[in-house]
Amino acid sequence: MIKIIIEREIAEGMAHYYDCSLKRAMLKLNQAEGCLGGETLTDAKNPQRRITISTWRSIQDWEAWTVSADRQRLLLEINPLLAQSERISVLQQAA
Repeated sequence: MIKIIIEREIAEGMAHYYDCSLKRAMLKLNQAEGCLGGETLTDAKNPQRRITISTWRSIQDWEAWTVSADRQRLLLEINPLLAQSERISVLQQAA
């Protein structure tokens, strides 16, 4: 099992549009093969910063999602709303 952390900084004035897009995307994400669940949080000290945390059965399932049509559509929709590129961390349990 792995966890994915995606950090995004939303451009000024774009948070509402981003949040609407991400709600639809989270429905798709939670239905993706191998996805065990996910959520998006807002940084309490920076309302423009969003962090999505998802849990996946395997790195292969995550990689399949990254190239899926659903994720590619999401990126086309949200990338113009971001102040900078998303940052992704792939984490696994420490030994």
